[in-house]
Amino acid sequence: MQITGNATVASGGPIDAVRVFEWPTGDLVAIATPDESGDWAATIETTGDYGVTYIAEGHQPITHGPYFIEPVTDGLPTVIGEAFGGGFYAGDIEDSGQWYKLIVADIEASVYGLKWGERGIDLQAATSTTNGPANTEAMRGDSTYEAGNHCLDYRGGGFDDWYMPSRSELGVIYNNMGHDKNPPAGFEQGGVQAFSQTSYYWSSTQSSSDAARIRWFGDGHDTTVLKDKTGYHVRPVRRVAFNP
Repeated sequence: MQITGNATVASGGPIDAVRVFEWPTGDLVAIATPDESGDWAATIETTGDYGVTYIAEGHQPITHGPYFIEPVTDGLPTVIGEAFGGGFYAGDIEDSGQWYKLIVADIEASVYGLKWGERGIDLQAATSTTNGPANTEAMRGDSTYEAGNHCLDYRGGGFDDWYMPSRSELGVIYNNMGHDKNPPAGFEQGGVQAFSQTSYYWSSTQSSSDAARIRWFGDGHDTTVLKDKTGYHVRPVRRVAFNP
């Protein structure tokens, strides 16, 4: 879901950056860079009140808000496997009272041979079973977390909010696209977008300081494995908030 605006109209002059934050806490949500005409867009994840601060060198910041932003269902995908948002619609999930459309990346982004991380490191910020974005964000910038940073670095469809799916998100994707679940065209065995039947897929959910959750897309088997093992796939996802 995106919030958009025109920096020049809102501020009365050229702007270098736009800061979007939760209202009234001030917690940063996104930073956007206006184009030549002043138009800008930023991705937000949940319904709520947001403020916007316009920043220009040599000038006092200008803040507007609060704005109540609500997810819009118009134009969102409804058919499993439908191309949307840089990937393919894979199902819905609820996280902390908010519903999301899960979008799985194109097969080009599926990578084999990356480790989750190192044993003995307790990454408590990556223990959620439903919040893949938060799990993966905890890994950002640390080369130890190869699979997570691969997902964060992916830019399919021009989007920069890709992440490694959580345990439950990976479960939703399996239930709709697993080989034994009558998957949509392209995701069936041998299809151009099909998930591998020869190895498990990493989730972003840590199960202990030594291990993380994985899932097999042949029969849905869900288990744990040591974080530094490399015999697994990872495939990025992104999600779009909506009201059911």
